[in-house]
Amino acid sequence: MKRGMVGIVVAVAVLFAGAASGGEIFIKNASFEDDFIPWLESPGWAYSNGVVVRDMAVWDSSRVIVNDTTAGWLYSGSTIHAGARHPTAADYPNEVPDGHIVVYCWGGTFYQILDTDLASNTEYTLSVWAGWRVNNGAFDENGRLELWADGTRLAYEILVKPDTMGEFAQTVLTFTTGADVAPGQKLEVHVVASGTGVVEFDDVKLFATAIPEPATMTLLALGTLTVLRRRK
Repeated sequence: MKRGMVGIVVAVAVLFAGAASGGEIFIKNASFEDDFIPWLESPGWAYSNGVVVRDMAVWDSSRVIVNDTTAGWLYSGSTIHAGARHPTAADYPNEVPDGHIVVYCWGGTFYQILDTDLASNTEYTLSVWAGWRVNNGAFDENGRLELWADGTRLAYEILVKPDTMGEFAQTVLTFTTGADVAPGQKLEVHVVASGTGVVEFDDVKLFATAIPEPATMTLLALGTLTVLRRRK
């Protein structure tokens, strides 16, 4: 193939790649480490004078959650079995996926409303690591990873159960939007424990990849063929 032809093919490939570009969407405190539970420098639990997770969820006198977005995450649920902890090596011999803090939950939801709007013609990939702590009883096999927008659930995946106690398993959810998406819908990520067992969560990530409409891909293909024919 001639050098000029190689350049054309490379340029077209770049066009196609650019048409399906994307990247990671920012989630505040995605691994539950930043500005979060400063007293958990050593392994322990985030319980102190009624505080479940500092600056995130506090139980009032009737044990109803009062939320604060300082640490990024909110909590919804009627159970007191929720908070943050620094696991020991006995809990997870291979350590936790990212950092040293996890959140635990039994019958509730940790969620975050993002600053990013739901986009049209976009594939979203949401992931989380769910842990089954040693000597922690049953793993919640009905727990879920969920993607929401503007207060509406778009898609969910049942959590992947770790092979054995003392391990984490990653759950991945994908969801693709169409061309018709109303503007101004803020994305939300939710990690849910149904109440049939305790789950410990870590390292939440969300990626977006723009997908060209079929008409755009057809025009790119036709343009490529036209250029190649002229070069012959």
